[in-house]
Amino acid sequence: MPELTMTCPRCWGRKYESSDARVGACSACHGDGVVPDEQLSPHFRLSELLRSTEAAKRSIENHPAVADVANLRALCRELLEPVRAAVGPLIITSGLRRPELNRAVKGEPTSAHLVGWAADVVPVRGRREDLMAWIASSSLAWDQAILEPTWVHLGLRKPITGEQRRQLLRKEGGRYPEWKAA
Repeated sequence: MPELTMTCPRCWGRKYESSDARVGACSACHGDGVVPDEQLSPHFRLSELLRSTEAAKRSIENHPAVADVANLRALCRELLEPVRAAVGPLIITSGLRRPELNRAVKGEPTSAHLVGWAADVVPVRGRREDLMAWIASSSLAWDQAILEPTWVHLGLRKPITGEQRRQLLRKEGGRYPEWKAA
């Protein structure tokens, strides 16, 4: 079976000429532009949770630490896989965000994205509200489900404390009031 690879999340695939002494090769991909990808769970790969058009556009590193990968694996296995089994395929619009990327996208400074415990998703089939209703009625342990204007934020644990508060919220302007099924 061929090895899974992904665009390098440190240099975003920018290849360097080895003869160019002014610019050193990327320490993650050694100038190849790709690194090994990893299957985190049956339906989700590491590359899906690191991909960021904003990071690539601005050359912002989004390379995970070992602990981040472990948290992303738990997020996929404990939360994203059960949600996918219930509502169908999910498009991940944001996963891990290193601090510089989180600031660039105006993420919350205490976001679970910073440690790999959150993903923003869009159901391929069905409505975001249906995903919210399902997760509200599930017996899963999770921290936050936030209905955003075009996606749903799913958080597995609260950073620092590891709590799983089962908060159902919706973004309304700059506030986050409680979400209730219609």
